Amino acid sequence: MKSLYIIAIKIIKVLIKILPSTKMKIDIKKSKDRIESKYHAKGIWSNNSNKKKNTDYKYELSIILPVYNVSKYLDKCLKSIINQKTKILYEIICINDGSTDNSLQILKKYSKQDNRIKIISQENQGLSVARNTGINESHGKYLMFVDSDDYISENCVERLMKEAKTEKCDLVKAGYTEFASETGEKIRQIKFKEQIITSANKESLEKIEGHAWGCVIKSAIFNNIKFPIGYWYEDMIMKTLVFPKCKKIKILNDSLYYYRINYNGLSRKAQKVQSYKCLEQYYLLEKCLEKFPNLNITIDNYLYNNILNELSTMLWLRTRKLDSQTRKDIFALACDKIQHLNFKNNSQIEKIMKKRNYLKWQLYSIYKMLEEKSKSD
Repeated sequence: MKSLYIIAIKIIKVLIKILPSTKMKIDIKKSKDRIESKYHAKGIWSNNSNKKKNTDYKYELSIILPVYNVSKYLDKCLKSIINQKTKILYEIICINDGSTDNSLQILKKYSKQDNRIKIISQENQGLSVARNTGINESHGKYLMFVDSDDYISENCVERLMKEAKTEKCDLVKAGYTEFASETGEKIRQIKFKEQIITSANKESLEKIEGHAWGCVIKSAIFNNIKFPIGYWYEDMIMKTLVFPKCKKIKILNDSLYYYRINYNGLSRKAQKVQSYKCLEQYYLLEKCLEKFPNLNITIDNYLYNNILNELSTMLWLRTRKLDSQTRKDIFALACDKIQHLNFKNNSQIEKIMKKRNYLKWQLYSIYKMLEEKSKSD
């Protein structure tokens, strides 16, 4: 399979080079009107996303665990968290997000056994609101997010926090292992090059995935940043808002987090369904860009390359199931956004989008997707 990917990549790269640079005619107003007739972007930084978090740190670490109907996996997850081999003082904030199975009963059982566990119950409002609730109620100097159908290695807290304290980092991130939901079989292990990232080598972050889990983050970073409410692709804020606010990041080579691949999960379904919510890929990025001035974030090479990736490969990937006209319209908005960012790096995808070449945008996105698949095959 890998050899087929490589052949396809070579063919696409040749096509991108030889095909004429035909500009797509764009009427931005009409594109916006057509999209808004199908999907209207709603508010995003609302409810508890604006509430100031606690700053009286009673713990070194707060582990935030959103819980929604995961009784099948919750025992393993909780055991992995409470049985950490470490002397780090940490609390475990479990947000029961309106579970209708016996997840709450499981949480209560463990809270009686371990007084580090704090349970907060709320109506079902989704992952972002649950995480934001956990952030607001936390008392740790650092935060760690764990998805309740996953689990962590027994030395996860010790490894991440040791580096955070020793190196005085804003964020420490490790690799992870993907495993099949039903069988528990290991699918693949993702490891990163061990390194310290500062402003001097910030572009190294381009190769680091932006999951909220699998890392510890200085709590103060979330004073003015929260997860987007009601939107898909909420982890986009990591590479777009959180990473840029970190002055020093440590990347570990260790694989410390175990990520369950659920082929029926929301994130997988979102890639396959024909839903106009897929357009939130564009709108979420737009909302993040609007926050840059208040967060004192300026666009540099790292951020610009990340924005280009979000508006090329990722936008194409999310919206490829939609009708042809909508795809052309969202491409038009993406091109217009790039044109007005007032930044330039002369990359191939930048040239494609500034020339508004719809066919090459698609080919380039497919080639980048196949390139990633060839690495993991």
